[in-house]
Amino acid sequence: MGLEVFAKSVVLTSGTFLNGLIHIGEKQFGGGRAGESASFGITERLVERGFISGRMKTGTPPRVDGRSLDYAKMIEQPGDEKPSTFSYLPSTQPLKTQRSCHMTYTNPEVHDLLREGFDRSPMFNG
Repeated sequence: MGLEVFAKSVVLTSGTFLNGLIHIGEKQFGGGRAGESASFGITERLVERGFISGRMKTGTPPRVDGRSLDYAKMIEQPGDEKPSTFSYLPSTQPLKTQRSCHMTYTNPEVHDLLREGFDRSPMFNG
């Protein structure tokens, strides 16, 4: 954009977009949030100027089809009675509806099945 920022220090909060990488199973592709693309080029320019770039493993939980779950076997955890907003701007409206979370447990058999795939998982193989 051709802007110059003059300051004692600047914090760049890029979220998941700078050279964003999504892993689904054993496939990898560039991206940010679901359906949005990664930003390429900015990271390389910052590194050229002496900045250090790295990756954080966000560990987004796997998605499951809710129709395949038996919610009667789970512990419901409803949302806040009066949810707050994600912004301090007075124009931001609070949520009108929320979905409950549902807690469940696994067992040693499930743990063994998961361990079988650790060697193929980006969370465990770098």
